[in-house]
Amino acid sequence: MYFLFWLACSFCLGVLIESFISIPLIFLLLLAIILFSLSLKNLNNKSSTYFLLISFFILGAVFLRNYEKLPAHHLTKLNIKTTAIRSEGKVISDPKVNQTSSFIFDTKYLIFNQTKLKVSGKVLVKCFNKEDFLYQENLILEGKLSPVFNYGKFDYRKYLYQQNIYYTFNVKQSSQIQHLSYGNKIIKSIFKLRENLDTLITQNISYPNNLLLSAIILGKRQNLPRDLQDIFVQTGTVHILAISGLNVGIILFIFLAVLKILRIKRKARYLIAMLLFIFYCILTGSSPSVVRATIMGCVFLAGLLLERELNIYNSLGLSALIILFINPSQLFDVGFELSFICVLAIVYLSPKIIDFFAKIKLEKPKFLIQSISVSFAAWISILPITIYNFHMISPVTILANLIIVPLSSLITAAGFAFLIISSILPFSTSIFARSCEFLIQIMVISTYWFSKLPGAYFRI
Repeated sequence: MYFLFWLACSFCLGVLIESFISIPLIFLLLLAIILFSLSLKNLNNKSSTYFLLISFFILGAVFLRNYEKLPAHHLTKLNIKTTAIRSEGKVISDPKVNQTSSFIFDTKYLIFNQTKLKVSGKVLVKCFNKEDFLYQENLILEGKLSPVFNYGKFDYRKYLYQQNIYYTFNVKQSSQIQHLSYGNKIIKSIFKLRENLDTLITQNISYPNNLLLSAIILGKRQNLPRDLQDIFVQTGTVHILAISGLNVGIILFIFLAVLKILRIKRKARYLIAMLLFIFYCILTGSSPSVVRATIMGCVFLAGLLLERELNIYNSLGLSALIILFINPSQLFDVGFELSFICVLAIVYLSPKIIDFFAKIKLEKPKFLIQSISVSFAAWISILPITIYNFHMISPVTILANLIIVPLSSLITAAGFAFLIISSILPFSTSIFARSCEFLIQIMVISTYWFSKLPGAYFRI
């Protein structure tokens, strides 16, 4: 019944074991092929299930080994001693602009005088030059290549290594930057739209409310004031500032509702919603959290499109397999862990908490009991991860989410209405902008109040 879910668990276990114990690759491949063949030969036999599970366990190890294997011309295998070099490549992440511009750069060539050396490898660019960079843009940068260093308690090197990033590339103010052709004109147009929408928010909503709305709707959270971010961290509600499963779920509901109002047939509705999902993923910068949520949403819609009985465990399993096939090191990403564990806890644990309330004759008000059960299930499931990674316990999270999550849903819906209707009917901009601002102010005040409650959070 939960076949895909258990396959995903086997694959994850293989990735995890391989990260600790290195097994010869040829042995893993041969064993996987043999077991997979045996499972296909005995499809009606119960033992075939076990063969297939073991095969996926081995595949997990193989995928991680293959992902971590670097080609001969990778940057890490070159002996680069020059202090300043020129690098040609492509911007492959949404540029973050603060005091510096930073983005992930896929290096194609290193240029020495008139000589081009073909290389491969991703680097994290930190540019101190005030330039505008675009996702998928081709560039030639002049700067200094440096190994990744840790700063403070956070293991920044490990975080970047999991993304196969082993160097930073620092571009000084005086360094030359050459903008080449743009890789994909469709993506360029989408990002131009994103900047226009961000400008619309900035011009009509006051600071810092405009930054909060841009973070929730467009995924632009890099300019949020630190003290504002802190109150969301302290109350355990920071997830609403990053476009993730919650936000994407709300957006999916909005897409489907609008398409239903337009009287579009059911199957066409799901297909259009999937395309809109992918469009929105690109619009918001295709961060790992958005890509994860988009894949999960598309798997859910595909099940509805194919008229298959919805099984949340199998949908989660298939989503995890797709993500990990692309990048098995995602298993060690905190965002990946929080996303899947949180959803599993809500599906599995919250009904049991509701049953517990029923046993003690506490069933009403029904909506409040269900909300508390979901919030508690999510909080208790991710508690070990938040303690380990963020060194903080926030008991107030259970209460705070009861207020902040519904407010963020309203803000998401109001924000979409503001951007769409303001673009079509400019004279209505002020009305929708004031509505968004009012809801955002309530959310900020509520979050601040929760953060100041006695015992709201403890640092470890």
